[in-house]
Amino acid sequence: MRKVAAICVSLLMITGSAFASAETIDVKANWEYWRYNYDPVPFAAGTYTVKPIGVADGGQYNAWNAWGAGEVGGCDATGLCSRGYLNSYSFGFVGENGYVTEIATVGGSVVAGTALAYQTPILALTNAESYVFSLTQAENLYFYLRDGENWYYDNVGGMSLSIQTIAEPNTYLLMMIGLAAIGVVAGRRGIFENNGVNALTLA
Repeated sequence: MRKVAAICVSLLMITGSAFASAETIDVKANWEYWRYNYDPVPFAAGTYTVKPIGVADGGQYNAWNAWGAGEVGGCDATGLCSRGYLNSYSFGFVGENGYVTEIATVGGSVVAGTALAYQTPILALTNAESYVFSLTQAENLYFYLRDGENWYYDNVGGMSLSIQTIAEPNTYLLMMIGLAAIGVVAGRRGIFENNGVNALTLA
């Protein structure tokens, strides 16, 4: 059983590092990203999923409005509007030149007119997009909501983003090998016996 215990401990260490608990980042809509008046978020090298979440899931925001509180207009029957609530967000890092090097803008750009506006914050959140990205080295990232440089004063709301580490393929391989080893050791010790039903009994 010591071999089984050792394998289990190893698997817990592997999965604990690969599946770290999600971190939530709340991004205010009136943060002027080029001023860096908020703290960057440190990331280790790896692959991550960014998922928009709402107040119901522990975030501070459901969506944001670039025109002001309650500013909604030009909506069709589906809830798409010419102005309304947005689900777009951006992130990147500050390069050696002191400027933001953008990794991605998700959900379109307000400045370019490609961001979709919705009639309600919940509708915007429902249509929000997740994004997967990889870093080859540790990096401090800034998350922001891109707007025109002189347009931030009337913004309201924000975006709440859940960041989750994605396990690398090698991690899954190690897990499979470990589980197979547990089966071999356990089978030899006869610990999978329970009237013909597979069961693991730790002793």
